[in-house]
Amino acid sequence: MLAVSCPPRVLDALRDAFWLRTVDGGDAAIQELPDARVLVLGARLGADALRTLVAHAGTPAPSVVVLTTHAGAPAHDDTFFSVTQDVAPADLRALIDAALARSSGLAAAAEVPPPLAQATTAEAAHDLHRVLTAARGLAAQADLGHAAAHVGMAVRELAGGDRADCWFYDAGLGELWRHGEACPEAEARANRGLVGFVARTARSVCVWNTGSDPRFCAAVDDPAGRGAERLLAVPVVGPDREVHAVLVAVRRRTAAPFDDGERDRLCALASACGPAIHQLALQLENAAGLAAEADAPLFRPEALEGHARRHVSGDVLRIVPGWVRAAYVSVLLFVLVAALYAGFGRIEHYSTGPAIVRIVGRTELTAGRPGTIAEVMVRAGDRVEAGAILARLHDPEPASSRLQREFDGALRDHLRDEDDAAASQALRGVRSQLDEAEDRRESLLVRAPHPAVVGDLRVRVGQAVAPGDIVASLVEAADELQLVAILPGSDRPMLARGMPLRLEIAGFPHAYDDLVIDTVGEEIIGPAELHRTLGPVAEGLGDIGPAVVVRARLVSTHFVADRVRFAYHDGMLATAHVRLRRQRVLDVLIPGFDDRGDP
Repeated sequence: MLAVSCPPRVLDALRDAFWLRTVDGGDAAIQELPDARVLVLGARLGADALRTLVAHAGTPAPSVVVLTTHAGAPAHDDTFFSVTQDVAPADLRALIDAALARSSGLAAAAEVPPPLAQATTAEAAHDLHRVLTAARGLAAQADLGHAAAHVGMAVRELAGGDRADCWFYDAGLGELWRHGEACPEAEARANRGLVGFVARTARSVCVWNTGSDPRFCAAVDDPAGRGAERLLAVPVVGPDREVHAVLVAVRRRTAAPFDDGERDRLCALASACGPAIHQLALQLENAAGLAAEADAPLFRPEALEGHARRHVSGDVLRIVPGWVRAAYVSVLLFVLVAALYAGFGRIEHYSTGPAIVRIVGRTELTAGRPGTIAEVMVRAGDRVEAGAILARLHDPEPASSRLQREFDGALRDHLRDEDDAAASQALRGVRSQLDEAEDRRESLLVRAPHPAVVGDLRVRVGQAVAPGDIVASLVEAADELQLVAILPGSDRPMLARGMPLRLEIAGFPHAYDDLVIDTVGEEIIGPAELHRTLGPVAEGLGDIGPAVVVRARLVSTHFVADRVRFAYHDGMLATAHVRLRRQRVLDVLIPGFDDRGDP
């Protein structure tokens, strides 16, 4: 062993266990390199000297380099291991032993894990059951990614860590790689970190504070940590005594340190998983070799692997007969029902539009001149005779009494002297003014044109009205109701008297009344004419295009909704439906299917 510029502490730790030769400086070390099996480089060497010695370490003899440097010095890819000079002597000797074994072509002396034996206590039996279950699950995995995930879950369960990793190790190349959540496909050299130490020396480590251990490397050991966690790492050794993987469990620094029981369980898991991981590595290497030499196979490797893992023989295509048969029958029934419906089903075409309930014989009285309502003489429901005054407008020029006095005076003067022409002329003038005042006073009155019942009053005292505004409505017989429906004008050729009409009352779902059309308008009218026909109530129907007016008599003054009788009232809105024709579904789906050329 050749030690170059090493501190006395390192030399004392190595001199008792190895045959040691010491030199200072890089030039002297280069001359001794051919006879060295292990090269230990100290922290007093500069960066250039370190790179030069590492570059010459492999020539002319296959020397293995252990680099002991100060904290923060880079680890070279060609080094066997990189660690600070504060490493414990026992750990440094373990690294030297591994380096000597690797330079001799031998495997490192691994710790012998306790053999799996029958448990003597209930707790031990439970732990053994979990270890064997995890080992059986690992044996069923077909690739390293699934194997790493399975082993990671087992490590987290058995060791109770917050995070768990499974690093795979290639001793020939000195490389580590893993498939984990935090770093899905990470790769690293096994020349630093606690994981690299375990892979190189085949010894397990249990650290209570990773930040205080000189071997710790956050990028390799715990990228997601803060540098002060608990860490437990155990090697997985195969039948060939080579390290194939490293199991790592990490806890947060506020948790309890790993105890001996957890370490024993993790060592037992590593012992049980060693043969399985070894076989998985051989299987993958063998599959890669076969794929490189053979031509493209007839079947995909995934299909062959799945067939082999099933351990059963069967048809090329396996169909579950239960649900497939039921689905097939259901589809056939659906197709049959659809065909029958298309051939025998009927689609009905309706003419639909808004409708209004009106009272037959209804008369609407309007104001003849502008003014303000001065008095209302009746109430809704009162019976009135012809000529009865319903309401009176305010007279802005009440001159009737004055004109009457003037007329009486002119009449007396005329009677005293009938030959007096001036008196006769004055009488005629006053008489003309009195007649005009009487006509004006009459125009301020709203009278009933015929005997009837007051339906409703639209005015109140003090309300201003304009010519044409409705003051009141009169009905002759309140029990005679009529439905006025507004249907699209395009349906006029198919509408006729005697056709059935279904009435649907607005605000009462599923309340219907079947009527018969009495009259159908001969002309198609527009919105303006419709407003003149129906009056102001037409404003509540919204925008209506060209339409035809259809009338039907209501046979009852009540309708039923939810088993309750309700009375019809004048002005109620509804929807009218008139069935125009029926067509087969097949004729609708295939236009012209039933066209036989008849005129």
